[in-house]
Amino acid sequence: MNHLCNLDIKLPSLSLSKDDSIALEKFRNAYNAKRPPEIITEDVAVWCPDELPSCGWRALDDITLYRFLCADRRNDKFNHDASLERLLKTLLFRKEHGVDDILRAIITTKTKVEEEKMNSPRKDNDDNR
Repeated sequence: MNHLCNLDIKLPSLSLSKDDSIALEKFRNAYNAKRPPEIITEDVAVWCPDELPSCGWRALDDITLYRFLCADRRNDKFNHDASLERLLKTLLFRKEHGVDDILRAIITTKTKVEEEKMNSPRKDNDDNR
């Protein structure tokens, strides 16, 4: 799941039809209405996973929201209720199973290994002479 909100990167823009844009706006509003009252800002993309509310709610970019919305599109009709339920269950699953912690551990380990490689003295092949 991409959580690209508030990152200093250029996101590709969504080129949506008018109907899809309206559907996305409706879905975004429905999702944001589920924001727990203890979150007074949507700027939660930088929070640690253990700081997320128990439901796992966090700010999401339009690309992620649109992917979930399209997952329940049938015969060119969106099912906002099914999409919202799918999204909320996914976020709860991620929170309950520590998915963000797993990803953070992988990134941290990879960074540490790369730093060790950069800081370790290089071995020359001259040792075998």
